[in-house]
Amino acid sequence: RELPVRILCVFCAAAGIMGCAGGAVGAGAVGDEGPSRRSYEAALSSPPVAMEEPAGVLSASEAVALALGANPDLTSSVWEARAAEGRADQAGARPNPVAEIELEEFGADRPGLSRAELTALLSQEIELGGKRALRMEAAAGEQAAAGWDYETQRREVRRRVACAFARVLAAQECLELADEGVTIAEGTRDAIARAVQAGAAAALEEASARMALASARSELFAAQEEVGLARAALAALWGGTEAKFTRAEGVLKIDAAPEPFETLRARLDRHPEMRRAEAEVGALESLRELERAQRIPNVTLSAGYRRLEAENVDTFVAGIGVPLPVFDRNRGRIREAEARLAGAEAQRAARAQALVRALARAVAALRVAGEKRDAYERDILPAAEAALEAAREAYAQRMQGCRDLLTAEDKLLRARREHVAALLQVAEAWADIEYLAGTPPAASAKGE
Repeated sequence: RELPVRILCVFCAAAGIMGCAGGAVGAGAVGDEGPSRRSYEAALSSPPVAMEEPAGVLSASEAVALALGANPDLTSSVWEARAAEGRADQAGARPNPVAEIELEEFGADRPGLSRAELTALLSQEIELGGKRALRMEAAAGEQAAAGWDYETQRREVRRRVACAFARVLAAQECLELADEGVTIAEGTRDAIARAVQAGAAAALEEASARMALASARSELFAAQEEVGLARAALAALWGGTEAKFTRAEGVLKIDAAPEPFETLRARLDRHPEMRRAEAEVGALESLRELERAQRIPNVTLSAGYRRLEAENVDTFVAGIGVPLPVFDRNRGRIREAEARLAGAEAQRAARAQALVRALARAVAALRVAGEKRDAYERDILPAAEAALEAAREAYAQRMQGCRDLLTAEDKLLRARREHVAALLQVAEAWADIEYLAGTPPAASAKGE
């Protein structure tokens, strides 16, 4: 029989007609270009790879490169961006055609298929109201939001690396101060011991010097542990289980002054979090319009072949189906989309205010820490050094006891540690400003 061949030919012809009709609707509504490509494109091109642990001396730029290449949180953002890319690709898919074969008028008192009616039907749903274009626009907005999430995470990783690296530098300086403290305490103990042997000082003074030395050695041990913890915290930012580098190379002190607050504030509009909020609002606007377009029913076109065995006749059938929006007019989903859009706009405004407050706190913290640093460098450290020299001279001339000498030594070392803490506060405040305004200290220094 030629019946199977006829059915196949009809299916092919109908599929061609449906494909042309489906391609005409919504064609050109959205271009082939997706959202603008940013730095996460390189991350999407290849999966993250394990990074080799650095050994020897580590610079700040090397630490940033390691963290950007293997930070666990950043890796998670990369996969989320890939998922959004997949959703964007899927959003442009059209409804699949449906093939049907019906056999009627057979069985019962009708022997075989002599009086059967065979119908081969191919139907295609045609989306109206620009639904596909709106769906693609919404998915493109979601993909852009995922990309800005990745950019935000990159900035956060940079901020955390800058702070962790500064803490390592500060811990190393405190370790050097603690080692110097032990050297000073040993020298004082030896000087007092010689005075005791010469009968110029009481044995109680030597005991006090030994206690001061024991305390200095304890602080040295604590400083060594602090360096190890700081190095481990830095290595964790690139997924390292332990820190194999021996030393961080860099200068803790930052002399650059920030730009005016209004200049920094103007840059907040380009912050990835604000860009992400804008992309989310755009996606939700498209979703709202998509839900409104859902009120327009889609059309289902059908065409096929019918074989009437009783009359030995081949015929063609065609049809069109349109849902009647009587009971469901999509009102609830439209209200939901409008509410989500309003919430996203409110969240965008709240996020802008939060960024301004965070910038104000960071600038204030930088100003306070800078004033504290300057006070130590200008007044406190020179005064403490002069006090120690005076105490040493007075003790050498037996004008005062060792208690004043030990106190002067302790105050100088404490002042130096507090100066390092102030330098660290300045570096951390700068890291926050760079995260918010995207302005590193070097750029601000050039702009003065």
